Amino acid sequence: MLIAHLGLNVFNDYFDVKDGTDEYNAEYFQQVSGGSRAIELGLITLDNTKKLGLILITIAMLIGAYIFMNVNPLNLKFTILLTLAGLALGYFYTAPPLRLVARSGLGELSIFLAFGPLLTLGTGFAVYNGDFLNSPHFLNVLLLGIPVGFLTTNILLINEFPDMVSDIKTNKNHLVVKFGKKNSRWLYLLFLILAFSSSILSSFLMNNNLITILSITSLFFGLLIFKHIFKNYDNRELVKSNWNTITLHAIFSILLSLCLIFGF
Repeated sequence: MLIAHLGLNVFNDYFDVKDGTDEYNAEYFQQVSGGSRAIELGLITLDNTKKLGLILITIAMLIGAYIFMNVNPLNLKFTILLTLAGLALGYFYTAPPLRLVARSGLGELSIFLAFGPLLTLGTGFAVYNGDFLNSPHFLNVLLLGIPVGFLTTNILLINEFPDMVSDIKTNKNHLVVKFGKKNSRWLYLLFLILAFSSSILSSFLMNNNLITILSITSLFFGLLIFKHIFKNYDNRELVKSNWNTITLHAIFSILLSLCLIFGF
């Protein structure tokens, strides 16, 4: 998963440079938006970036093939389909002919699915020793992917703020371009509320009170981030919210895993 993610990020860098997005971007926040800048800094050529992406994806597929060999036959078809769907959504986020990032919200939807429900369901099908589709765990695993997906989407959304001007020039019609920075603040809050309300729903269905406590506590941190975004959406102080959004996602994901381990 990590190698595949890295490979897709490399391809996203490749296509962002190829279509001119990163060249036009003078307002990026180093390390959190505007791409890696590795090509612009001369650390790697455009052609070698493409080759590196292919190498990483090939390694990920070889590891995936080994995992598929150990998947329960009842779950193999869905494991492969979900894996391919996740890879396709990640690749075509910036790659032609789909270039989902340019299609008014389809880019954000693809990231939500790839790093949310598709990821958790794919893992469930891969590791469950039985018919996962008809198991009592299927719905729970599906629901667990929703808050993680929304928190990942908020990472993408907040990183679109500093990139908006350059993205307009290269027809990257994502949500921040479509609605503007000021209105997109409320999208961040909406995704935040959807993330933690879906998490609380999961806790009730699984009778896991630890997840409820985690969700409410994390929501307060998320609201503090939103407060900062609300005031600083159009200046470079916003970078604190970029980093804190990543931190919120990481902490929530780790603690969610611990809640699942100790809550059953």
